Amino acid sequence: MRSFGLMLAVAVLVVSGNSSAVAGVAYRGSATELGARAQGRVLVAELSADVDGDGHDEIALAERGKDGKLRLVILKSEVQEEEVSFRRVFEGTPRTGEKILRFEPKRMVGSAAPEILLVFEERSPDEVMQHVRVVGKTEQGLAEIFAQSF
Repeated sequence: MRSFGLMLAVAVLVVSGNSSAVAGVAYRGSATELGARAQGRVLVAELSADVDGDGHDEIALAERGKDGKLRLVILKSEVQEEEVSFRRVFEGTPRTGEKILRFEPKRMVGSAAPEILLVFEERSPDEVMQHVRVVGKTEQGLAEIFAQSF
């Protein structure tokens, strides 16, 4: 699981011949991440797994919306003329949550493709709620196959 934030990328510049110099470049995010931030969404965590069983990894995101609620989002990458873009193929039901307890691909229902498990908690003054979301492949595509709060 990786958290999104300000990451530092290092670029290697070829100056002349075989010599090279290293310069620090601030990474501000991919076009998808920048677009999400512009809409008030914050990427909390991400992982990659072949959720739909097509042989190519999708990107699963735990995302906080402008309303402060967490949701599970699945992105599929598409390449056109050497340009990579990401399309939202699934967006789960949003729930209030402060802390992610588990976020992982896990085979649970017997299919070859793993499901994505997201467990997070919501605290209030008198109780702690745990929300469980499981997203997996169905005949109609990707769907939330389990959603429960305890």
